Amino acid sequence: MTVGGYTLDLYCDRENPAHEYKEFPHQFTYETGATCRRVARKKGWILRRNGQAICPKCAVAYRKGK
Repeated sequence: MTVGGYTLDLYCDRENPAHEYKEFPHQFTYETGATCRRVARKKGWILRRNGQAICPKCAVAYRKGK
């Protein structure tokens, strides 16, 4: 039997004064990386292929082009 797991630690790449002290990382731990990313996206994170991560607080402005 092989036991394994995947942990995704996310930090927002945007400068935002609304970020609280020690707010990051947001951690997602599941069996696969795909599951971690899917759950993070459902919680509002934007995960780009270039490795950029944008938190739910910044995602609204990012989608509007600001």
